[in-house]
Amino acid sequence: MISVIANPARNRLPNKPFKPYIQPAPKLLGKAKSMTIATGFCCSNGVILAADTLITMYGGTGKSYESKIFEVNFDLNMFLTYTGDPDFAKEYVNDLSEQVRGKTPSQALTIAKELATKLYTDHYFTPQEEARTYAAMLLTLQDSYSVSLYSITEKHFVRVQNKYVALGIGNEQAQAFFNPYFKVGMDLRQCERIARYGIFKVKQFVQGCGGDTEVRQVTDALGSQSIKTISTRKSNDIDNDFEYFDRQIGKLIIAYSDFSVNQKEFRKTSLKLLKNLEDRRKKTIDAVPKALKEYFKTLD
Repeated sequence: MISVIANPARNRLPNKPFKPYIQPAPKLLGKAKSMTIATGFCCSNGVILAADTLITMYGGTGKSYESKIFEVNFDLNMFLTYTGDPDFAKEYVNDLSEQVRGKTPSQALTIAKELATKLYTDHYFTPQEEARTYAAMLLTLQDSYSVSLYSITEKHFVRVQNKYVALGIGNEQAQAFFNPYFKVGMDLRQCERIARYGIFKVKQFVQGCGGDTEVRQVTDALGSQSIKTISTRKSNDIDNDFEYFDRQIGKLIIAYSDFSVNQKEFRKTSLKLLKNLEDRRKKTIDAVPKALKEYFKTLD
C-alpha cells in the first residue's frame, strides 16, 4: 500500500492582505422598494419637493408607479417625500397626520421627531436584519413666517437651510447636475426647473429611477400647490424638451471648447442653436391650453 502525504508548503493558502470592514448601506427589505430619487430645495419663498414615481418590487419581479409625495397636514404646510420602503413612509405619514391635527407648528415638530424615533426603533434597529424596513424622508413644516425643510434618517432629524438635499440611489448623479445651477436665494420657479432637469438626467442613467417627475411647491404663504396640478403639461413632455435642449447644447459645447473653430463659425453655431431653441419653445407654448398660457403670463 502506498500512502500519500500532502506537502504542507504546497497547499498552504497565501496570506491575504487586511481589508478594512466597510459598513454596508441599510438593506431595504420588504415587499416593494422605492429605489428612487427624492429631493428638497430651500428657496427664497418656500420649498420644492420633487421625486420620480417608480416603485420596484424586490427581486426584480415587477414594478409599478405611484406618487412619492404626500400631504401630511395642509394647515401646517406639512408635506413629505421619501426614498426606501413605501410601507415605512406611509405608516409615518398616516400616524403623523393623525397626531398633528390641531397642533401648533412647535408641537407638530416635536411629534414628528418622536414618531420618527419610534418607527426607526420598531422597524430598523430592533428587528433581525432580514425583517428590517427603512426609509429616508424629507418633511416640510410651516414656521412663524416661512416653511422649513427637514431631513429624516435613522441617524438624524435635522433642519436644512439655504441648500438642497438629494436622497436615494440617484443622489450622487443628481448632485452632479444640481451643483452647477443651484444658488442660494433662488425662488420656487427656478428651483422647480432645476429639480425637474436633474431628475430627468438621473432617470436616464440610474437603474431603478423612472416614471413621471412629480413636483410639489410649498410656499411660505400657507396654501401649498402642486406644480403638476397647475401645469397641465405632462411630465414626459417636459422631459422631451430637456432631451431636445441637451442635443442642441451639445453642439455648442463642442464648438466653444474647440479652438480650431474660428469666431465666425462659433457665432454661426451659436445663432443656429438660439434659433432652434426659440422655434421649439414657441411651438411648445403655442400648443399648451389657454388656461396655462394665462398662468405663464402671471409669472412675467
